[in-house]
This record gives sequence, structure tokens and C-alpha cells, in this order.
Amino acid sequence: MCTEEPLYWLGPLGGCDICKKPFNNVMYDVKTNIGPWGNLCESCFQLYTSRRLGTGQGQKFERQTDGRFLCVEGQSGLAIAASDTKKIILGY
Repeated sequence: MCTEEPLYWLGPLGGCDICKKPFNNVMYDVKTNIGPWGNLCESCFQLYTSRRLGTGQGQKFERQTDGRFLCVEGQSGLAIAASDTKKIILGY
């Protein structure tokens, strides 16, 4: 798991940064073998990364029944704990 407290992806997600297909139930925020970091689908994760997750490598997110993507593997990265959202938005 990313942390003990659930962490969700809060940014917009259009589709895979490489193949442009919409995400099904899994999305990876990872460093690619072709240079930049990106949001990748399962297929592109297998083809264009080291397939490792964690600090400096990336995170795996799974779609929940409410449509949000929950971080399930790797470090928290840009995901934000749900309880911290109010603090960030309101500044306290």
C-alpha cells in the first residue's frame, strides 16, 4: 500500500499519456523508459517502464466504485490523503 491512510489521485485524468486510450480500472503514475513521467495504462506500463514501483519509480492506482483512483502500490507521490484535502484547499 502507499500509506496507511487512503490516498486518491486528485488531478484530471484523460487517458494514457502514451497510447491515449481511456483508463479502465488501473492507472500508473510512473517514470517511463522514454524519458518523462506519465500516467500510463496497464499495457503501456508493461512496455515502457521498468515495471518497478516505489520511490523514484512510480505508483499504481485502482479505480474504486465511486470512480476515484486509489493508490494501492508504491509511494504516495502526488496523491493526497482525503483528510488533508480540506487543509490544502482552505490553507489550514
